[in-house]
Amino acid sequence: MAFTFDDLLLSAILIGDVATGKSSIVTRCSGENFDDKPIVTTGVDFSIAKLTLGEATKVRLQLWDTTGQERYHAITTQYYRRAMGVVLVYDVTRKDSFEHLKEVWIPMAIENADPEAVWMLLGNKVDLADWREVSIETGHELAVCLGCPYLEVSARENHLVFDAFRILANQILKYTYPKLNPCVSPNAKTIKLEKEHDKSGCCR
Repeated sequence: MAFTFDDLLLSAILIGDVATGKSSIVTRCSGENFDDKPIVTTGVDFSIAKLTLGEATKVRLQLWDTTGQERYHAITTQYYRRAMGVVLVYDVTRKDSFEHLKEVWIPMAIENADPEAVWMLLGNKVDLADWREVSIETGHELAVCLGCPYLEVSARENHLVFDAFRILANQILKYTYPKLNPCVSPNAKTIKLEKEHDKSGCCR
């Protein structure tokens, strides 16, 4: 069965330190050009990415780009519970942004996110290879520990950004969406019930 963009609405929240490139990733995924000027998010910004999965399934992925500033945490945590996907973002050139995932962001997601939500780990800014502080192996180890997909991307060069969110959307459709929306899931089956014959008498 084919699904249009209006049929399936998914959601994901991006979390991580300030200046890890969350907003730039969202900008790329929503079809806009990369901007070299720093993008500072205050609270939560919303964007829609239209993705085609396979040959027939088309989804709208609502992306909630959260600020990494601590003073806004009370505002952003309310969005965790409503998200079908949680995207952990760090900067491969900043080891502190990776460590903060383990110290701050992962515990916050565990406490606030829907237990049915799927997770993804993204290492951004791989175009700055000469300044790398977090190895691929280190990122992979954390992803294995979390049991989630892991990709390294570059918002600047638009490297693997769409691939990452297609993987995330597929994970949501496979594991989360059917549990939250069983009647409209792509995997839902139509059951035809035969019409009952009218019964005589006072009881029907």
